[in-house]
Amino acid sequence: MRMLIHGEIKPPAGTDGFIMLRGLLVMFVVIICFTAAIVAMAVLSHQGSRLLENVQREINTRNEMVLKRVNQ
Repeated sequence: MRMLIHGEIKPPAGTDGFIMLRGLLVMFVVIICFTAAIVAMAVLSHQGSRLLENVQREINTRNEMVLKRVNQ
């Protein structure tokens, strides 16, 4: 079993302060990707609802046309 030496654990030389900077950078990249995915889903949902409205409108107009022909 390997034991660590007592005392402060020091990061490798030349990385002072950059560990937190890298962590923040990764966090912001993840947040931006998550936001982009949510926006894409919202756009697709909105377009789907507009398509559904158009289809319902078309069905209603065709039903009215058919009913007018039948009633004549």
